[in-house]
Amino acid sequence: MIATVPFRARDYQIVRNKVFSGGYIVRNYGQPPQVEALQIELRYPVYLNSQELDRPLVPSWQVPEFDRAKHNLQSIFT
Repeated sequence: MIATVPFRARDYQIVRNKVFSGGYIVRNYGQPPQVEALQIELRYPVYLNSQELDRPLVPSWQVPEFDRAKHNLQSIFT
């Protein structure tokens, strides 16, 4: 089981065993006893500038939010 402490230390909300609309892969392939599955979903404002979300264009990835989220996740998994 993955420890939730590193996520909580970065103020990420943790929900376990809750069905998300995007959870098809985990529900479908994570059921056999020999398969472990982990799904991590991040809300858009965690890694995108909220002002970018209202635009009709593809949001820019060159924003501080993305760099911060990338750093946080790298520190959790390394």
